[in-house]
Amino acid sequence: APAGYASTDLLLVDGGGNDAADLVTAYLTVAAGGPASAYQGFLMQQLDAATLGAQFTQDPTGAMAAGAYMQKLADTYFDAIKTQALDKGATHVAVLNIPDITITPRFQAVLGSMNAQQSAMMQGGIRQWLSAFNAQLKSRIGTDTRIALVDFYTDFQDEVAHPENYGLTNVKDPVCTTTVSETFGQFPCLSTALDATPGKTAGWWKKHAFADGFHPTPYAHGLLAASVSRALARAGWL
Repeated sequence: APAGYASTDLLLVDGGGNDAADLVTAYLTVAAGGPASAYQGFLMQQLDAATLGAQFTQDPTGAMAAGAYMQKLADTYFDAIKTQALDKGATHVAVLNIPDITITPRFQAVLGSMNAQQSAMMQGGIRQWLSAFNAQLKSRIGTDTRIALVDFYTDFQDEVAHPENYGLTNVKDPVCTTTVSETFGQFPCLSTALDATPGKTAGWWKKHAFADGFHPTPYAHGLLAASVSRALARAGWL
């Protein structure tokens, strides 16, 4: 971070989504019979031993501890923003909360492998963890007019629930599949390759929401930019 910020500087901050995904993966691993010690070791990245012990005493499944982890992660997130931006003079900081990762193809596939009751319970639990982070972040921001909170969680849910309102044609399937690229970001997944997909018309992918199982397409990035712009407008910064 720079030594200081000018009053005309706009700082955009996004984080937490990958941390949430890693938490869910760690939880599912122990739920499937993996070692509890590995899951507890993961949680201790944010929770101290006493807090962790108390959480597992109340709830041996570790679900409650996951919520506490996400709440503490929000504190870590905000503290970093305060130290690296606000305390260095930043007066216009747009901060994104965590989106609902359960509606990404990656986690829809996981939920789809469960029976209906298990899937509903798991999705509800994950959403509680995400909401714990988002509520704590909102609380820490409070009425600080130097920060514009972007409600990525709500906007993303609405885009997937009502794709027609956003010009989206597909909110389920990633455009970068094994026929083009096994892992978006590590192997090329270029527009030229997508346009040449057998049986597809050039440009078929442009209004899809997901590039891979977890990340947005360029069009969906544009929708995110619109969410940020709305938050900036509400703050009176545009």
